[in-house]
Amino acid sequence: MLLKEFQELTGLESCPEYWDKRYVKNLDKLSKPIYTMATEKDVEIVLPDGCKIYADIYHPAEVEACPALLAWSPYGKDMQATRHGALPCKSNYFDHCHEAGFYEFYVQRGYTFVIPDPRGIGHSEGEFLGIYNPSEQQDVYDVIEWLGTQCKWCNGKVAMHGYSYFGIFQPLIGALQPPHLTCLMPLSYQDDYYQHGYYGGVLSTYMYMYWENCPANNPVPYSTKLWSEEEMKRRMKERREEEDIAVNSYFTRILTQWPPKYHTFYLDVLLHPHRDEFWNARSAKLVYDKIKVPMYIKIEWTPLGRFSAPAFNAMEDLKRLVFGALGRDFTAQPAAAFDFEYCHVRSVLSEWGRR
Repeated sequence: MLLKEFQELTGLESCPEYWDKRYVKNLDKLSKPIYTMATEKDVEIVLPDGCKIYADIYHPAEVEACPALLAWSPYGKDMQATRHGALPCKSNYFDHCHEAGFYEFYVQRGYTFVIPDPRGIGHSEGEFLGIYNPSEQQDVYDVIEWLGTQCKWCNGKVAMHGYSYFGIFQPLIGALQPPHLTCLMPLSYQDDYYQHGYYGGVLSTYMYMYWENCPANNPVPYSTKLWSEEEMKRRMKERREEEDIAVNSYFTRILTQWPPKYHTFYLDVLLHPHRDEFWNARSAKLVYDKIKVPMYIKIEWTPLGRFSAPAFNAMEDLKRLVFGALGRDFTAQPAAAFDFEYCHVRSVLSEWGRR
């Protein structure tokens, strides 16, 4: 089959790598891009405590209400609207913050796609307390319920979508059991955040450069919510006097500034060198028993093995798990994502049960 014929038949630009072409059939029954996209910028969402955050909502212009896909991260909603460059993901210059997904694909096939700015990000009010914090988890719960009950472009069914931060966060939200959440599809996975910050007990700086790119307008270390100012200053002083910390000028700067506004999340990392509630609150492996919705996990097999192992912890009953090599276009998963999300948000679970 020629590429042009394939594109006309399927509505896809190319054949996904994970399709076994020997068994592909019924291509003419795949969804087609039949809707045009309407964009609602800076839609105000008022959280239960009165804090106002803002979201960009993309929806089919011809349909009143559709299932909604929520893509949540602190990387900035406006950035997600920019087009991907040609740099491969292995490039040192690749921007890993650009991972909400190809929202046009879903909108053209009958979905509403929602990308908010969390508290303290962009123009949203409030404090940004660092990644995956318990307050942020509750905010996502509340936004899902806002979508399910108040958003005129949503028909009451909500799923979550996205890669990396957008994906790793999802099981923590699933454990809160928002009534209008139908399914999860994390396109990246890590269920033990202490192992992410202190792999094997050794302090890691890997990936933190991306999280510090969050466009926070009011960054605050989460540790300030755990300890008094006096206790914070004491712990910062003790930590920067440790021999292996004192030799690093970057760590010293982070541990010296008061009030702390410089690399606030990494300050939290430095102040929690041992497994404690700070890490446990961000670790999905402790709440698997509370996740009641279906979850499709996509993960890299190599070279990020520590990201792949947790996927096996999550599997129970029917297994839906995809492994792939890092270096392929990890955002180019719309066909599989659409298939899974379609089955669950449109209540055709029997289709997935037979696969």
